[in-house]
Amino acid sequence: MSDSAKIDKNNDTVPKRILAWSENRPLWQRDVLRRIVLSGYPDEEAFEELLALCKKEHGDQTVTLAAKPLSKDHLPVDPGAGESISLSSIANVAGVNQLATGQTLNFEESGLTIVYGQNGTGKSGYTRILKKACRSRHAGEIMPDVYSASPTRTAKADLKITRTSGAAETVAWEDDGEPAEMLSAITVFDRDAASVHVQKKNEVWFRPFGLDIPDDLAGVCQEIKARLTTEKETLEQKRNSVFDNPIWSSRSALGKALSSLRHDTDVAAVTPKTAFSNADEARLVKLQSDLAKDPAVAAQAQRNYAAQLDQLETYLKRIEQTLNDEALQALHATKKGADDMRMAANTAAHDAFSGLALEGVGETVWRTLWESARSYSQVAKEAGTAFPPSAGDICVLCHQEIDELTAARMLGFEDFIKKDTEASMRRDDK
Repeated sequence: MSDSAKIDKNNDTVPKRILAWSENRPLWQRDVLRRIVLSGYPDEEAFEELLALCKKEHGDQTVTLAAKPLSKDHLPVDPGAGESISLSSIANVAGVNQLATGQTLNFEESGLTIVYGQNGTGKSGYTRILKKACRSRHAGEIMPDVYSASPTRTAKADLKITRTSGAAETVAWEDDGEPAEMLSAITVFDRDAASVHVQKKNEVWFRPFGLDIPDDLAGVCQEIKARLTTEKETLEQKRNSVFDNPIWSSRSALGKALSSLRHDTDVAAVTPKTAFSNADEARLVKLQSDLAKDPAVAAQAQRNYAAQLDQLETYLKRIEQTLNDEALQALHATKKGADDMRMAANTAAHDAFSGLALEGVGETVWRTLWESARSYSQVAKEAGTAFPPSAGDICVLCHQEIDELTAARMLGFEDFIKKDTEASMRRDDK
C-alpha cells in the first residue's frame, strides 16, 4: 500500500481520502486532481495539456509532456493533535510583483490583523505568497517585477511561524521549491476560494473542505470527452469515404497496403509497395475514360470488337488450311510440274522449228503472239482472214498475201499448238 493510501483515522481529511482514491485512477486524471488542488478549475492552457496527457496514456507517442500526479506534498496538513500554529510575519520578499525588498509585514499572534492600502500597494502580492506557500486552492501564478531591469526569476520570502507551545521558527519559502509541510497547516481563504460556495447553481449551506474536488474532476472529464468527440468528428470528416467501402482487391499488393493503413503507419515503408509508374498512370486514364462512357454503348462496342476478332480468327484459320505444309507442298509440286511442262514444250518446239530463221518459235512469247493473231482474225471476220491462213489469204500480222510455203508453215505451227494443248489437258486430267 502506498503512503498516500495509508489513512490515519484520527487524522482523516477529505483531501487525504481523495488522494487514496486517486491511486487507482488514470495518470492523467491524477494530474487533473493535482491542478485542481493547487490552482482550481483548469484554464484553457491547462486543458490543452490535459488533453495531450490523456492521448499519451492511450498510445499517442508524439506527446512528450509528463504527468505530475497528486501526492501528499500537495495537500494541507494538520499541525498535530492539541497544537496549532500562527503566522507571525512575512519578510525578505523578492521576485513578487513590485513588492519592495527589505520590508517586513507583521501579524498579531491572536485576534485580527488588517492590512490596508490603496490599489497597487502590494496587498494582493502578499496574499499570493501565502496562497502559494500554504498550498491554498486557486493559488495562481506569481509574476516578477516586469519593470525591473534585472527581475528576480523565482519568488522568495521568509515566513515566521509561532506554535502554541511558544516555539518559533522561520521557513525560507521559494516558489516551485520543496514545499514546507508545516505551512500547509495554514488556511488561506479569499474570493477565489469562496467561488465554490457563491458561484454554483445549487444552494450550498456547508461543504467540508475538498468536497468540490470530485465535482471539478467530473467537469474536466466531461470537457475532455467533448473535445475528443469533436476531434474524432473532424477526423472522420477528413477521412476518405473510400476506406469505409473499399473498392480495391485485398489480394493485390496495393490492396494489402491500403487495408493495413493505420494512424501510426510508417509512410516510408508503404511507399515502395505503392509506386505509381507511367504505365499505371496510362491505365488509370484509360479506366477513367471507360467509366465515363455509356455502359450500354461501351458493351455493344466490346461485342462488336469481339465479333470482328472472331471473323479474323476464322479468316486466319482458312489461310492456315490453305497454306499449311501439305497445301504448300502440293503448290510446289504443281509449279514444278508446270515448269517441267513448259520446259518440255520449249524443247519440243525447238526440235520442231530449229530450222527456221528465227529462234524462240513455240516458246511463251511466241505463243502469246500466235494466240493474239488468232484473236484478231476472229475480230476482223473479213474474207481471206481465216486462221491459220491458207494460200492466197491475207496475213493478219503483216497484211500480205500468204503463199503456199508460208501457209504450210503456219499450218504446221497450228498443228503443234493443238498437239501441245491436248498433251497439257491430258496431264491436267492426271
